Amino acid sequence: MLVSIPGAAEVIFIHRPEKPAFPAKIPRPPNAYILYRKERHQSIKAQRPDITNNEISQVLGRLWNSETREVRALYKQMADQKKAEHRRQYPDYQYRPRRPSERRRRNNASSDRSTAATTGTQQITA
Repeated sequence: MLVSIPGAAEVIFIHRPEKPAFPAKIPRPPNAYILYRKERHQSIKAQRPDITNNEISQVLGRLWNSETREVRALYKQMADQKKAEHRRQYPDYQYRPRRPSERRRRNNASSDRSTAATTGTQQITA
């Protein structure tokens, strides 16, 4: 990368190593409940701005379980459409859940970051 600084006598070359090109993770197609939750989340949040996402999920879970068969069938139909679109867009997609060791490593990393954020310390890893 060439960097030109106004007023400087010469142009500076800076070499930055390229980031590894990891393929983007393909998201799973949403199921009926996920579509229901996505559609209703904002209205619950607007009614009660002090409520947490965890509490919103609990409320929406109870609402989902009390919905009529017709409403649930409507969301199931929407989910089936999304699944068909997903299949057309990513024909070779196959769901591959994380192995337990990967989940633990990811959970530990996120808990380390949250601990560092709350204590005001910074963890440096080699």
